[in-house]
Amino acid sequence: LVEDLNGLSCLQSINLQDNIIKDPGHWKDLPALERINLKGNRLTSLRGKLAFLPRLKTLELSRNQLGSIPDLQLFPQLERLILSNNNIKKFEKQVAHPTLREFCVDQNGIEVIEDVASLFHYKKLDLSYNPISKIIGLSDLLKSSNGIYLRRNDNLAVEMKWYGKNLLLKSPYFNIPRAAAGDSDSIRNWIIAMDEGGFLNKETRIILLGNGKSGKTALSYFLRKGNFYKLDDRSHGILVEKWGLVVTEADREIYMRIADAISKYKIREEEWDAVCNILVPIWDFGGQENYHATHRFFMSSDVLYLVVWDQDLEHQDESNGNYPKEYWKKIIEYYAPGSPILFVQNRADKEYTVDGETTFKICTYNEEDTESVAQYARDMNTLKKGILKKIAGLPDFARFIPKVYEDIETVIKNLGKPYISFAEFEAICKKADDSGQKIMSNPYQVERLLEYLDNIGSIVSFRRRKRIHDELLNDYIFTDADWLTKIIYKVLINEKKGFDLSHVEKQVAAYGIKAEVWIKLMQHFGLIFEVKSRAGNKYIAPQYLPRECENETALEHALMDKDMVHSFTVRYPGFMPQSNFLRLVAHYGSEHIRGLYWNNGLVFFKNKKTVFLERDVEEQKIKVKVQDNDRSVVIDVLERILEVDSVEGLEVSIDEVNFVLVCMASCLECETCWPI
Repeated sequence: LVEDLNGLSCLQSINLQDNIIKDPGHWKDLPALERINLKGNRLTSLRGKLAFLPRLKTLELSRNQLGSIPDLQLFPQLERLILSNNNIKKFEKQVAHPTLREFCVDQNGIEVIEDVASLFHYKKLDLSYNPISKIIGLSDLLKSSNGIYLRRNDNLAVEMKWYGKNLLLKSPYFNIPRAAAGDSDSIRNWIIAMDEGGFLNKETRIILLGNGKSGKTALSYFLRKGNFYKLDDRSHGILVEKWGLVVTEADREIYMRIADAISKYKIREEEWDAVCNILVPIWDFGGQENYHATHRFFMSSDVLYLVVWDQDLEHQDESNGNYPKEYWKKIIEYYAPGSPILFVQNRADKEYTVDGETTFKICTYNEEDTESVAQYARDMNTLKKGILKKIAGLPDFARFIPKVYEDIETVIKNLGKPYISFAEFEAICKKADDSGQKIMSNPYQVERLLEYLDNIGSIVSFRRRKRIHDELLNDYIFTDADWLTKIIYKVLINEKKGFDLSHVEKQVAAYGIKAEVWIKLMQHFGLIFEVKSRAGNKYIAPQYLPRECENETALEHALMDKDMVHSFTVRYPGFMPQSNFLRLVAHYGSEHIRGLYWNNGLVFFKNKKTVFLERDVEEQKIKVKVQDNDRSVVIDVLERILEVDSVEGLEVSIDEVNFVLVCMASCLECETCWPI
C-alpha cells in the first residue's frame, strides 16, 4: 500500500520498482512529475488512481497484474508507456495520442483486436507474445494500402511499417513460415490468406539418404508396416511412401507440441482425435551414384533427414558406389543447411555408438531367431521415438496454414497427373478458392503458394529457383518427383555414350512434354553437356564417360607449345564426391578441345585460353592448369569449384606442397591463400 501522493509540486521522478504494491493510492496535483516506475509490483488496476499529470513522459508498469490500459488522455505529454507482462485481455479502440512514441503491450493475454486503425497511432507499438487470433480489418487494410512494409525479424516476429509507424506482432497467428517470409509481398499475402481461415498442419517429410543396399527401404517399410521387408532390391530414383500414425502421450515431445497448438489455435475438443493423427511421407532416395545429381532439387531445409549407414560400407569406393556417412552429411548441410539429421547404423551388432538423440542403431535380424527379432523391434521403437522428437521441432509441423492452400494442394494430389502447366495451376487456384475475398485471384498469392508447395515437397517447380532462370522450364510443375527422376534416367541409361535430340524425342514421346524441356532439365541438373559438330549436335553424360583419357596423343597435341602453368590445386578434407567433378565437366564440357573429356579430366577453352582440369581420386584433389596462368580464367574456375561444393576444410595450393584453408568469404581477394 502507498499513501496518497498529493501536492508535491517539484517532484519529477518516482521509482517504486520491485515491491509488492497492490494499491498505489491516489496521485494528484503533481505538475512536474515526468517519470513513474512501478515495474514488478502487484497492481491490478489504476482506474481512479492517477489524476491529470500534465508533464508525465514515461510510465513503466511492466510485470504487474493490470487488466486494462490506463486512460491516456490523462497524460498529454506521455512518450513511453510500458505495459509488458500484465493481464490485459483487450486492446480496445484507442484515440491517437499526440506525443506517445513507444507503447509496449507485449506478453499479455490479448486475443482479438477490434480496430486495426488503433495499431498505427504510435511510432512503436509492441504487441508480440500475445495470443492474438484476429485483427479485424487487417486483411482489408493490407489489400488496399500498398504503403505498408512487412518483414519477419530475427526473433521471427512480424514487423509492419506504415507512414513512420511501427507495429510488432508475434503470436501463432503471425507465425509466418520461412517459405512465405521472403519479402513484404509474401508476408502480406500469407496474412490475407490466413484471414480466410486455416488448418493445423500435421504433415512433414522424412528423407532417407545413404548408400545403395544400406537398408533404407527396409527401414521405411518396418516403420510404416511393422513388418520385415522381404525383397532384396534397391530404390531407383525416389520412392515416396506415407507413414500414418497416432500420437499418444507416450510420445512426449510431439504430443506436447500438438497439445500446445490445440491450446493456441483454440481447436474444438471434438477435433482433438483427428489432430493427433499425423502423416509423415518418407522419401527414400536411391543411393546409387547415378541418382545423386538429382537429389538436390528435392531437398528442403524444413524436413528431417535420416542417414542410414553400414560399417562394412563406411569408406569411399566409387567403383561400387559407396561413400562414408560424412559424404551424405555434407550433401545435407550444403543443400539444406540447418536441417536436423539422424544417423542410423544398420546391421549394428558388435561395434556401434548410440546416444538416442542424433545417433541410433538397428541390429541384424533373423526371423528364425526370436531374440534378434525382438532386439530389432526394440531398436526400431527407439528410432521411432527419436524421429518423433525431431519432428516436433520442425518449423512447419503443427503450424496453422491457410485453408485455401490445403484445398488447392488436395486438388493437385488427386489429379493423378505427374505434371501440369503453370496455366493449369492458376486455373486450379481460382477454381478451388472458395474464400470470401477470392484471394487466389491475386497473382502474388499464386506465386507464393507455388513456392510454399515446392518448399514442402508437394510439387517441383523451377519458377522460384535462384540458380535456374529458364522460361521453358517455368511453365511446368511436376507433381511426382519419382516419375520425374525415372524419365530423366530412362533417357540417360539407354545411351551412355551420348545421344541426340531424336533419341530424347523417342524416349519421352508418350509423356506430352517436348524433348527440349527434358534436355534443359538435364543441363540444369548438371547431368549432361552439349557437344556441337558438323555431323550434328549430341549430348554427353559425364558420369558414363571412361575413367581415363582414351586419346593420349590428342591430349599431348592440345597442350603442346602452350605455357600450361599449374595454377592451383584444391584438396578436399576426408573425401571428394565424384559428382563434384562431374558437375565441373558438365559446366565446361561444351567448350571441350578435340573431344578431350573423360570421367576424371577435361581440356577446354575459356576466354581463348586452354584449361586442363584433372581429378586425382586417391589424393582427393582437383588440379587446374590454365594457359599463361590467366587470372580471369583462374578465378572463374575456382569460383565454379566453390559453387559446386564450398565444403568446410577445403584447402588450396599454388605449388602442390603448401596448402592453406580456403576462406570462403573472400578467398579470391585474399593474398594469404590466393597469392597470384
